[in-house]
Amino acid sequence: MSENVLAERCQQVAAAARELGVTMFLGPIADVVDGRNPWLHNRTMGSDAQTVARLAAAYVKGVQKAGISAVTKHFPGFNDLEADPALVDVSLGTTLDRILGSALPFRAAIEAGTKAVMTGPAPVAAFDAQNAASTSATVIALLRGHFGFKGLVVSDDLDSPATMRGASLLDTAIASLNAGVDLLLVGGGPHFHALSDGIADAVRAGRLSAERLADAARRVRENAAGR
Repeated sequence: MSENVLAERCQQVAAAARELGVTMFLGPIADVVDGRNPWLHNRTMGSDAQTVARLAAAYVKGVQKAGISAVTKHFPGFNDLEADPALVDVSLGTTLDRILGSALPFRAAIEAGTKAVMTGPAPVAAFDAQNAASTSATVIALLRGHFGFKGLVVSDDLDSPATMRGASLLDTAIASLNAGVDLLLVGGGPHFHALSDGIADAVRAGRLSAERLADAARRVRENAAGR
């Protein structure tokens, strides 16, 4: 499929979704899978970085032309993962050169104007072996600095075993905000009020700065306003 056709079709789907009140698409998936990855099996746009980069940029342009925010994921790219991070605690052991070599689609999506980027749900040992990408200040600094991304940073599912790594959901949420994530992705359930109360308590206790929380809220509001 050509980039123009993909962009046009994405715009059509996004326009229909916007009529239903949808404001954000959790895509495109910009990971370049060239190894074993049961988590992303049959979900990606290819195994060639150049091809995925062109298609990811077209997706972003088409979706956002219809007024929907694209969320390019899963930074910095999970090309080879032994298991599903939503089921078990797993990490990416790929070399730094290989990761950066397959990160071209993220740069292309950012240059295309993607409004948001989602960080991955598992640790990337080349950058931070202890923390999942969605709770890693190192990974988010790479996104902001090396890739020059200025928009909204969204976490992956915070209740994934590879993200929580034995911590509570609240502690994981606080760690994610402290790392530089702006919008937290949490599955449905009765815990939302407890999470929001816990985050407020973390600010009062000095575990999370009010300035960091305010900056995250500002980015969320700006995205919602279409800026």
